[in-house]
Amino acid sequence: MLPGPPSAKSFDHTGNVLYCSSFSKTLSPAFRIGWNLAGRFQESLKYQKFLDNLSTAVHPQLVAKTYQPRMALLRRCIAEKFPVSTHMSNPAGGYDCMTIYRNAMAKKIAITPGILFTAQGKFNHHLRLSCGAINNDAIKDSIEKLSKLLYMSDI
Repeated sequence: MLPGPPSAKSFDHTGNVLYCSSFSKTLSPAFRIGWNLAGRFQESLKYQKFLDNLSTAVHPQLVAKTYQPRMALLRRCIAEKFPVSTHMSNPAGGYDCMTIYRNAMAKKIAITPGILFTAQGKFNHHLRLSCGAINNDAIKDSIEKLSKLLYMSDI
């Protein structure tokens, strides 16, 4: 899968473009936390944020910080348990996701077929692996089971 077009911020050489994003799709829309690259407007934006609300939701920010090490662990486990030829990307992939989805769910391994993330029938060879709601031991166990299901033998 080819990467999407570059953002307008990637062409900004004078600091005039504000780039904002959030963790809403990754974690939860209810958290309402995100980030920005505001260029020369960074200090002004930071001050405006201070004026708008004197505090930031601490718990959602801690959840976002917890998510990154889990994702790193998930990727390390895949690198250890899957064949060397396995490619990881965000979010591209290359499997028959519905067959894998059915087989994994039968083994109580929750994955999401990529086709659910499009109205155009795309991403039928993509899987979405989530690690936000499970602990480190469950990540390791699930990836090992999934690797056996995909590449070795039935579990």
